[in-house]
Amino acid sequence: MSPTTTSLRPAPGAIGAVLYALSLALTACAHTPLRRTPASACLQDFEARAASGLTLPAVERFSAAELACVFDAATEPVGLAVLAPSPGLHVFDGRNSLAVGRVFEKRFFATPAGVFGHNTSFFGTLFGSAGYFAVTEPGLLDYRAPALAGLRAEDVPAGAPKLAPNEKDGIFHDLVDVLRQVTPDVLVGRAERRTERGTEVLAHFVLLRRHPATLPVP
Repeated sequence: MSPTTTSLRPAPGAIGAVLYALSLALTACAHTPLRRTPASACLQDFEARAASGLTLPAVERFSAAELACVFDAATEPVGLAVLAPSPGLHVFDGRNSLAVGRVFEKRFFATPAGVFGHNTSFFGTLFGSAGYFAVTEPGLLDYRAPALAGLRAEDVPAGAPKLAPNEKDGIFHDLVDVLRQVTPDVLVGRAERRTERGTEVLAHFVLLRRHPATLPVP
């Protein structure tokens, strides 16, 4: 009888957990240098770029500290009509301030119970999670179970990832995204981990509406 061989190769989720923890640690360090820059100056520069047609390559050149500065200065909340103004999946391309896994998408859709959405991302793929969320108030994306209670599997658009809870994955549990509007097509956000122990800021990000923004529901 052949001896049993135990694989020492780590599971993808374990690899993702290590990379995600490292990315968060590096991102925290990267937020320090620019805090002396007035928030109003950050926003004015960002608005000027947005008005002239902000592109994803241009967003990628913003540092973590610059994105945090822009978010701090932006005050306009994001209404439901901006996120999901019509039937279908409304896609925003995103870039975040994480050191690893900066590229992602947020896809919004309207249901009888409200506006919901999910993510596509590097870490989401590693953890096997789509990161579903509910828009619970203007500019607030809540990934926690109570907020998602109104989303039924039959309301998820065809072709979207399978609906699953976020509590047991390593990235979307206890997560809340706060969005603010620069223009209807350009949003800035902050990802927060909210628990009984308090609120931890994880990253900042920019969302650019994809044109054509709507993916038809089959």
